[in-house]
Amino acid sequence: MKFLTYIKAPNTTSGNPQRGWILSDQWGGFERFIDEGYEGRGAIAKELWDGAQEINSGFGILVASTEYKRWKKMKSEVSA
Repeated sequence: MKFLTYIKAPNTTSGNPQRGWILSDQWGGFERFIDEGYEGRGAIAKELWDGAQEINSGFGILVASTEYKRWKKMKSEVSA
């Protein structure tokens, strides 16, 4: 089983959204970060939704902009 946790930070000074999803395995280990951007839930491929448990549906976990940027950086480090 996979878990998708929704996090959000205040918009940037340019008004861009800072929202995304943390994908973790059944033990809570980080797998990847998906930046939602303007796509909303559509940023997540259907195969990731299948069999995944959504955490904090609709509300999300509010984080500081610095924390959001840390998660986003982890995405690029995992992808590299």
